[in-house]
Amino acid sequence: MGKSRKHHSTKGALPRKKIGRSTLAGKSAGWIDICAFLTMGAMEQAEKIRRGMAPSTISALSDEILKIPRHRLLSKLKLPARLVQRRTTAGRRLNPFESDLLARVILTNAHAGDILGDGALAAAWLLKPNVELWEKDPLSVLDTQVGYDRVGDILTRLANGISV
Repeated sequence: MGKSRKHHSTKGALPRKKIGRSTLAGKSAGWIDICAFLTMGAMEQAEKIRRGMAPSTISALSDEILKIPRHRLLSKLKLPARLVQRRTTAGRRLNPFESDLLARVILTNAHAGDILGDGALAAAWLLKPNVELWEKDPLSVLDTQVGYDRVGDILTRLANGISV
């Protein structure tokens, strides 16, 4: 059998294990928060979502990971830009609902990166229309649990070599 997926190169992908300070040098606070989120266990992630993520997570996701304008990410997740701006200006964390939407993007991007072996490919895959999603891109359907589950199913089938 071939190499385990855990040992494939994940150039540009978000890390899923503990990372050293040298890896984080020069990264934004939002990017560091995302990396920390990915290294947490499931129950820690749930608690982080309940407490609320920092608004800087949105910019890190849009600018540094997906390479799309912030307003485009907010639009796809159906998050009002003015509301997010007010939270940012007031120095408040996102609420659990908003944080859960971001967590879905973070986890899906990391899952796609694990499967595709490259962060840039994962981001491109999230933005490409998919016939199994009625020609919507995966990012656009992550605003519902059903959409999140469907995207996860597609990624699992890709990982197992099942035609999608």
